[in-house]
Amino acid sequence: MEFFWYIVCSTVESCAFFIVMLFLFRFHSFQYIRSIFATSVLFSFLSYSLRVDLGFNNFFPLVTILVFAVYAFYILKIPLFWAVAMSLVSTITSFALETLMLLLYFIPGVGTLGDISSTSSRIFQVLYAIIVIPLSYFMYRRGIGFAFNFDKLKWRAENLVVFIIVIILVIAMFITFIQKNVFYAIVFALITTAFLLYLSFKKERDDID
Repeated sequence: MEFFWYIVCSTVESCAFFIVMLFLFRFHSFQYIRSIFATSVLFSFLSYSLRVDLGFNNFFPLVTILVFAVYAFYILKIPLFWAVAMSLVSTITSFALETLMLLLYFIPGVGTLGDISSTSSRIFQVLYAIIVIPLSYFMYRRGIGFAFNFDKLKWRAENLVVFIIVIILVIAMFITFIQKNVFYAIVFALITTAFLLYLSFKKERDDID
């Protein structure tokens, strides 16, 4: 039964990841729900094989980035460069949201590290989906997110600088994550997300002007 519940709860969580990614970039996630569900199921089996059978926990975020990028490239028809950038941003945002929610569980009197079990982690995965899906939909309805016309984006100097900065922040985040320094990993994730949101809002204002 452990395998069954792992796949079920991981699929729910993965669906939430994809929905957040699409809403974050102004795609209406519910229009892609079939492909999201199918990819999430496959992703859950991959997760079980790599994390449980092989023990590749520390490197699984890189796999997540790859899966997100492939989905954006093949399903959303986004150019490969921007599919990777979209995947990076989405992974960072999902990581920050999930980690912040997990930290709330460790508020004194609420929970401790010793309380974490397979059952509680499954419950947390479902709660994460219940919270972030309505939240991301609310942000989508309010026009909060990254609005880019991917077909018109070129290899301009400003885009290259942005991508390099994101890569540096992502590398720093994953190094701290692998070293189990969660606090600094969260800081890097929040800085990256805030930086990209600022650039998105700035670009929209420039387009309006």
